[in-house]
Amino acid sequence: MPPKTTTSDTMRSIQRWGNGPGRGCCWRRFLVCLLGLWIGITYSPAADLFEKRLTPDLRIEISEEGTEVLRAYQWQGGRTDEERTDVLATVYEGDRVYTNVAVHLKGAAGSFRPFDDRPALTLHFGKNGNRQRFHDIEKLHLNNSVQDPSYLSEILAREVCNAANIPTPRATHCLVTLNGRRLGVYVLVEGWTKAFLKRHFGNSKGNLYDSGFARDIDQKLTVNSGEHPEDQSDLASLVRTARFADPNQRMAELEKQIELDRFYSLVAMEVLLSHWDGYSIGRNNYRIYKNQSSGRLAFLPHGMDQLFGVYRSTPEFTIHPKFKGLVADSVISTKAGRAAYLQRLGQLYTNYFTEGKLTRRLDDLATRTAPLFQSNTRRSLVWSNAVAGLRNRIERRVFSVGDQLANPRQPLAFGKTGSATLKAWGFKTDSSGEARGERSLQDGHYQLKIHGGQSQVRTWASWRHSELLDEGIYELRARVRLDAGVTPDGMPTPEIALRLSGERGGFPRASGTEWQELVHTFQVSGPTEIEMLCELRGMNGTALIDANSLRLIKRPSSRSN
Repeated sequence: MPPKTTTSDTMRSIQRWGNGPGRGCCWRRFLVCLLGLWIGITYSPAADLFEKRLTPDLRIEISEEGTEVLRAYQWQGGRTDEERTDVLATVYEGDRVYTNVAVHLKGAAGSFRPFDDRPALTLHFGKNGNRQRFHDIEKLHLNNSVQDPSYLSEILAREVCNAANIPTPRATHCLVTLNGRRLGVYVLVEGWTKAFLKRHFGNSKGNLYDSGFARDIDQKLTVNSGEHPEDQSDLASLVRTARFADPNQRMAELEKQIELDRFYSLVAMEVLLSHWDGYSIGRNNYRIYKNQSSGRLAFLPHGMDQLFGVYRSTPEFTIHPKFKGLVADSVISTKAGRAAYLQRLGQLYTNYFTEGKLTRRLDDLATRTAPLFQSNTRRSLVWSNAVAGLRNRIERRVFSVGDQLANPRQPLAFGKTGSATLKAWGFKTDSSGEARGERSLQDGHYQLKIHGGQSQVRTWASWRHSELLDEGIYELRARVRLDAGVTPDGMPTPEIALRLSGERGGFPRASGTEWQELVHTFQVSGPTEIEMLCELRGMNGTALIDANSLRLIKRPSSRSN
């Protein structure tokens, strides 16, 4: 007995006919709309991908000439003038054939892989006026998930962002074969298109700004779409407003320029997810859209593959981080902004994180994903271990945020002297292979040792201490010296650095064998968890730090917001 044909099946057949390439495609798409209205349903093929979790099996064929173009491309370190060269490809999905699909390599510092590895790809089905669509999607990204072996972080995070009314491109899984090479499972992410903008904002004519790699709004951003790409006066005005000294004036103007309510949700969600590589905390991975309906700028999340405490974060990540994003710091450093942020964080936590909501959804996604890895025992084991690790991190994150909300920490008290002695320093090193770092505490000194091994690998080791600090200007002080005679002939002299976590320069260093005091001055714009480091860098060496000298001094300040 033949299977029963449903209305949805009929509409899918009509959609396939309407999306097909060739002459008359515009008329076919027009007729599809009329037929859809006549049938009385609203059907979107994208729903099969993102709601019903259809897993496309894609075969991508690129000519020898195009292959050589992609093979020659290397990521340029985030240069503003960098162009991703497109080549044409034919994409097969079962009996469907998509021709003249524009393809280029994607990815940045951590995710970029060359063509002959497992490259991340962007596929543009509708470039240069081509009307064909892939399940009603004009543009999509195939992410290799090299920084997330669970292949689930992007999908889970994008779901919860959209549920919280933070417009975010959707994600699912697919299988990829490239020029006959079976690459396996990828994460398929919806592209930033006019259709996406219209779905979420009701319009698509405003500028869509692309942050590129680690650029804030005070640097030149790329315009992906919009009717006036040369006019970026809205960003320039936002930069000026974010730097207003008076907090009341700043907030009044910011409310006119950005969708502030959505912005609170974005900041709170990035903190809840421990999205250290997003806009708020990392000044990276975001888009901005000039919403024509409100006349204001909307910040949108991107690149959510390193979440819940990996790499530069932990599941116990503070809810009072240092916000590197200019607008995030500008908003949250005011009393009104911080209160609104914490209130929104509590709401999102209750609505989407408590009572096992995230872990149940993770388990559901994992059950659906497991069959994709069953053909390879080794990959299946790696994947299942990664999922277990992600589940553990989510549970720890949910507990940690709940504890931080229930038992709020108080900023460090300085008393009348304005000085506080810092105790209980922890240790961290980047030791790997022959290189290693060591620590000890003896005779009133913190000691750091680094050993590059026979290969003389440059390494570092550090003592670290975190405190919640209120607004103000601070001096971190330490007496330090290198142990005499520790540097072999011909080896560079190691350095002792006194810095804050995340800083890449502008902090004091020492390299002598005589005792000297290092003083690092820094400013905090609002209650912020600050991690302080006394660090030894080099190939071989030993540093001594006077334990009693590690102090933090708060300068008098009259600023109030």
